[in-house]
Amino acid sequence: MPRILLIEDDPIERYVLTTYLRRYCTAEVITATGEDCIRYISTMPSVDMAIMDWCIVPGHNGAPVIQSIRNADPHAKIVVYTSSLEKSDEITALHAGADKFLKKTGNMEELRSYISRLQLSNSQVQIPE
Repeated sequence: MPRILLIEDDPIERYVLTTYLRRYCTAEVITATGEDCIRYISTMPSVDMAIMDWCIVPGHNGAPVIQSIRNADPHAKIVVYTSSLEKSDEITALHAGADKFLKKTGNMEELRSYISRLQLSNSQVQIPE
C-alpha cells in the first residue's frame, strides 16, 4: 500500500486533510507537524508522496523540509498544499524540489486530481471514482 506523508501544523487542517485522503485514496496516511517532520524524515520508511504546507513552522518556509524529503527519498512526489498566495513562495518551493505547488482554496479537488494523475502514471496511489 502506498504511503502519503502529510505535514501540517494546524490540527484542524491536518484532521480534514487526513480524513479526506483516507476516504478518497487507497494509501497509508502518516501525519506529522512541521516540528516533528525533520526527525521523522530521517528515520522514515520511504513514502510515495509528501503533502505539506509551505509555512509549517512560524517564520520559516518549507524549503529545508523539501530538501530533507528529497535527500531521504529522491523518488517521492512532493506537493506543497498551502494558503500562501505569494508567487515567490511557489518559485522557491519548486526550486527546492517540490513537484507541485497547490493553493488551498477550500476545494480539494485539484489535490485529488493531481494524486489521481500520479496513480495513472505509476499505478501506486489509487483513487476510487
